[in-house]
Amino acid sequence: MFKMESIKPILEQFAEALKADVKTVSKRFADSIESVVTESSIEINGSPYISVLIDGRKPTRDNAPKGNPTLQEIIYSWIQERGIPLRKGQTQEQASWGISSSIHKNGDRLNQIGGGNNIFNNILTQSRMDALSNS
Repeated sequence: MFKMESIKPILEQFAEALKADVKTVSKRFADSIESVVTESSIEINGSPYISVLIDGRKPTRDNAPKGNPTLQEIIYSWIQERGIPLRKGQTQEQASWGISSSIHKNGDRLNQIGGGNNIFNNILTQSRMDALSNS
């Protein structure tokens, strides 16, 4: 009787490498990235909101619940972390309110130009798949 060796350890190793790369490009969604490996498949999961990295953030719908953190709080942290230059006399809090208000009304720039910025395309490439099949 022929007994096939399990490929699950190879898939687990491949999943860890994929997960690390997805975490690198997904930045603030990195903590939500996880993998599920079976004897014959790999699944990489993340926050349901991760699609904003590809298509942008749409305008906020009426009566939408507040996030935690709120968009304004996220923008405020972003301004602080990146040292975003402000207009003369403007505070970081004022800038974060203005930017978040614009995004709530109009969506972000990526959404306004139609999205399509698939940052994950360079992770699962043909050469990577070939390397897996040769393992």
